[in-house]
Amino acid sequence: CNPSKKFICVALKKDFEEFVSVVPKNMTVYYNIPTKEYYKLMKNASLVIMPLLDDRVAGLINILKCASFGVACMVTKTAATEQYYSNDSKKLLIENRNDWFASLQNWIDYSENEKREATKNFQLNIKKNFAPSRAAEKIVDIMNLYKESTLRE
Repeated sequence: CNPSKKFICVALKKDFEEFVSVVPKNMTVYYNIPTKEYYKLMKNASLVIMPLLDDRVAGLINILKCASFGVACMVTKTAATEQYYSNDSKKLLIENRNDWFASLQNWIDYSENEKREATKNFQLNIKKNFAPSRAAEKIVDIMNLYKESTLRE
């Protein structure tokens, strides 16, 4: 990746300590920071990357926070994470752990318009399908179906 690009990493010290000696000069690592500071860094990012180590962990809070901030979130593709990305933002889903470097490099090389579009599509998909109002709609639909079924009895 381009050494003129600046990267910020937020990690638990116990998980990242062994890698400190190989961190490139253009990466700043923050350890065990308060949530408020973490979200401030996230809000000011142009891209958040989350390589997940386990299919059971989905990083959904971080995905939703990124969307609320209008920040693209590149994440490991799992059954859980895939539903948060529309076809127009699938370039943010990484299927193979060996694809991270190439995917990050591709993102850096995309035009600002391509980045903006992918981020917008990611954000819109979440607003459309996962907003609290969408959950309320679903509850009303379920209650109406229940009401209809009890009227038929």
